[in-house]
Amino acid sequence: MKTQAVAKKFVSTRVDKSGMKFDTGKLQYSLIDEAAEAEFVAVLTYGAIKYEPGNWAKVEDAEDRYYDALRRHIRDARRGKKLDKETMLHSLAHAKCCIHFLLGLALRKDPDLVKSFEERFQHSLDVACKLRAERLAKKA
Repeated sequence: MKTQAVAKKFVSTRVDKSGMKFDTGKLQYSLIDEAAEAEFVAVLTYGAIKYEPGNWAKVEDAEDRYYDALRRHIRDARRGKKLDKETMLHSLAHAKCCIHFLLGLALRKDPDLVKSFEERFQHSLDVACKLRAERLAKKA
């Protein structure tokens, strides 16, 4: 089965009685867990109020500091400290913010990555569909 056919089967156009929606090959934001997203956005909102919106991008030595904070928040969560003492929000939501900031900083440093996103996303879909097709063929 060709990759495109597999892609159409698993990332398909949705058809129902009310009409069609052509969303093949588009980002599926519905895959994001709503509760986890709310915790993450709550941490972002807290930081925007405590500091200022976008402050994360202005922090000196940001990569090292956010990496250190990421490790601390993950360590806390692994040790059973689910909630951050100051915010009472989930430690992993704080860790997710750190990863978000690190990714944002990396993309700002390399605008070619931003420009090539669509091509890289399509590549990832093609690879995922090929791997899924291989996995399903083994089951058959």
